[in-house]
Amino acid sequence: MTDVQGRRDERRARVREEGRAILVVLGWAVLAAAAWLAFGAIAIGELGKDRGWPVWWFVGASIPAGVVIALMRRASRGEPRLRDRILWAFLVGGAISIGIGATLNGLLIVGDIESGPIWWVGITEEGAKLVTALALAGGIAKTFRTGAMLGAAVGFGFAVAEDAGYFFGQYVEGMTGWAEQAEFVVTRALVGGGMHALFSALIVGAVAAAWGRPSARRILGALLTALLVAAIHSGYDWVLMNGYFGLVDDLAFEPTDLLTIGLQLVLLLVLLLVLRRSGRAPEPAGSSLER
Repeated sequence: MTDVQGRRDERRARVREEGRAILVVLGWAVLAAAAWLAFGAIAIGELGKDRGWPVWWFVGASIPAGVVIALMRRASRGEPRLRDRILWAFLVGGAISIGIGATLNGLLIVGDIESGPIWWVGITEEGAKLVTALALAGGIAKTFRTGAMLGAAVGFGFAVAEDAGYFFGQYVEGMTGWAEQAEFVVTRALVGGGMHALFSALIVGAVAAAWGRPSARRILGALLTALLVAAIHSGYDWVLMNGYFGLVDDLAFEPTDLLTIGLQLVLLLVLLLVLRRSGRAPEPAGSSLER
């Protein structure tokens, strides 16, 4: 009974420690979001410091991504190589994957984008994130868990870079008030970040599992996962580009739309559940990534 009670106490201590760590990350995120809103309201809204727009947009898009990256690095603290690669994949992988994806989109998506060409988006963007994540993995992406974490990191980096393009488009077309811009940044960052991270986590995780332990079932599963996720990605973009269900008006997400708000929460929740259920990090002593 003593050993059983000791293990229970140890588990409770770990849960409390993880809970405190999550609260710390969320606390910093709330503080960053408050500072971000204050800067927009005072510096841009009241004082007219329009030079601050680009930095303000970029920071707003980065806050949700930074929260999940921090939690993933916390979960992989017993795996220093994975921990470092997660940060590297987020900071560098986003720039590389958006460069590949944007180039392919420019070559393949021409003409009436609302019809056929938009269906290339899922293949080009998910393919770009997959190649980038595997290239930056340094040989450690051999389980679903490691692949999913690296894929999510690249996905968030991709989303931040993509959002910067949308925000710059708003700047070129003529800015509205800072409050309207804040709505656009928040909804775009949450939807785009959660979706890109979830999609690439599923594909890279499945491919990594098949690569680490090849079998007909895993290879077929990776192929089907990639095709299904790419199709969902393209279908979602097609819905947005055609303006169905009132989700979008010229790519500006409406934060008052309950469906959009629900989608934000569901995407982030599903992503966290995928990463949590894909396997726990080993203990620091004698740990191995190829487990």
